[in-house]
Amino acid sequence: MIFKKNLIAFAAVLALSQAFGSLNCFAQNWAQHIAPIFYSKCTSCHHSGGIAPFPLITYLDAQPWASFIKTDVQSGKMPPWPPDTTYLHYVHERVLSQQQINSIVTWVNNGAPQGNPSLAPPPPVYNSGSFLGTPDLKLTIPVYTSVAATQDKYQCFAMPTNFPQDRYIKAIEVVPGNSAIVHHVVVMIDSVNIVTVPSIDTTCAWSTVACTYAPGSTPTIFPNGANVKMGMRLPAGASIHLQIHYPQGTAGMIDSTSVHLFFYPVSTTGVREIYSDYLLGFGALTFPPDSIKTYVDTYGPTTSDLSFLSVFPHMHLIGKEMESYSTDALNDTSRFVKINNWDFHWQDFYNFKKVMKITMGSTLHLRGLYDNTANNPNNPNSPPQLVVGGRKTTDEMFICGFLYLAYQPGDENISLDTLLNPPTATHEILLSNFACYAFPNPTSQQITFQYYLDHPASMKLYIYDSFGRTIKSISEEQFGGTKQLIWNGKEEQGNALSNGIYFYRIEAGEKIASGEIVLSR
Repeated sequence: MIFKKNLIAFAAVLALSQAFGSLNCFAQNWAQHIAPIFYSKCTSCHHSGGIAPFPLITYLDAQPWASFIKTDVQSGKMPPWPPDTTYLHYVHERVLSQQQINSIVTWVNNGAPQGNPSLAPPPPVYNSGSFLGTPDLKLTIPVYTSVAATQDKYQCFAMPTNFPQDRYIKAIEVVPGNSAIVHHVVVMIDSVNIVTVPSIDTTCAWSTVACTYAPGSTPTIFPNGANVKMGMRLPAGASIHLQIHYPQGTAGMIDSTSVHLFFYPVSTTGVREIYSDYLLGFGALTFPPDSIKTYVDTYGPTTSDLSFLSVFPHMHLIGKEMESYSTDALNDTSRFVKINNWDFHWQDFYNFKKVMKITMGSTLHLRGLYDNTANNPNNPNSPPQLVVGGRKTTDEMFICGFLYLAYQPGDENISLDTLLNPPTATHEILLSNFACYAFPNPTSQQITFQYYLDHPASMKLYIYDSFGRTIKSISEEQFGGTKQLIWNGKEEQGNALSNGIYFYRIEAGEKIASGEIVLSR
């Protein structure tokens, strides 16, 4: 009898808890149920100084936006993750489970209660610093003032690396100088259009796309572990180019974004080279006003077995859908990516869960749907105008890139989830905040090395020949500011050197700058 009464009492309490969910422990509340979801999926963008229009760190931040949050998570608009997860799953998906969506909807429907604040997890802390720590190489763009007033601006920057030898990149991290105005960054490696000083360019020299950054994205880490070493090659003397998207309304705001590079030590052997190529797509595009068109492209058959790591689809503003896959010689299909609702503002490399083997004789496929009508809310022209292929945002593109490497037996069993390990700096080189410009280069007589010191330092200049022998050294004690060291093109004994390629190294404490000199008399 007592048990029965207790059971009835418990049922009554349960009924009350459902009717007055905001007042009891059975309801979804901010502290226990919603904050953990937002902290893991939302606040990387929704924090003070982030790219999102409002923060979601505290209950007082989130409560006024509750109804909008409910609408956006139910529609799938937030958090932004373009790939169709019913088509293929990827590493680090930025998606909510159905259970998480239900929790948010229930929380909002019950009046968005706070719950007991003491039960909330500690909020994440965001800053403009690095997640991976001190890099081997830090390159920072010249201080830039956004001019994006009424239209988005896609600005390009070029920076030298000055390495005398090839290096293998283990990880790349983009650190926005002003995260409130940097919407996305594309990092490219260019070994053709070499620059000697950091510069602001009107157009990027598009070549090898090394990585992309967007709000909420994590650093690009190439697979590495005890038995697996994969990396992207940085050719000697190559330049790094950044394309940075500054949204409209940011005019007058200042940015100084950096890219951090981590390398395998020079002595590391067996590093497998990762290639980055746009294997699919083309630029001969024409979209008349009020037209809906589909373009397709194929690549193949492949001439060898390949191992695919990730996919990077790309369209512009009138793009609507994109799908890419491969078919092998037996007509079996391997899926790469499918995006049902293209959003130009959210793009990334999508890493496969496992290395994907593409057998010799396979054909890669790409399909893109474009809507150049007034029904497309992203159409940049009203009324619709002729759109053609090109690099401008208001032009259009149809391409799909991949990170891949030559296949080795067993690659298809490699789980990328477990191999995207954050690296540590090798400390063989450290160019942080120390840029050195050597001019004129090539030179017929003397060459000037110019740099900036933020404090007094003992400066050492070493000149090496192509065999690595030190043929000249200069030491000076210098105060802070813009400084110079001058070399007259002669070796230690005062003899003029013959024409050829030489290398320099400048040390200022722990900071090092190095590069190549060409003597041409």
